[in-house]
Amino acid sequence: MVAAPSGPKTRLAVTPVTRIGHPDDALFAALLQLHFADRGLHIPADALRFMSERLHRDYWTAERAVETVDRFAIAERARLSLPTVRRALAEARMIGEAA
Repeated sequence: MVAAPSGPKTRLAVTPVTRIGHPDDALFAALLQLHFADRGLHIPADALRFMSERLHRDYWTAERAVETVDRFAIAERARLSLPTVRRALAEARMIGEAA
């Protein structure tokens, strides 16, 4: 009788692998809204839609974009609005100037 190999490489080879893909449109918008809410901020629907439609859809970008907009609004003493979001993301080069 031959014993089955039981080393760490063999155990890893049979371990199921799960991949987490990029969020879809609805999840990405919800992530943005959640990150704003975590900062105690309310993002207007038009600004949320603008961000959702123009940003690269991944988890890191959602977090970084919210931080960028929040810091910009504080520095400019501007309320959170579509023009503020547009300027913040354009200055950070997260979206194109023509957006």
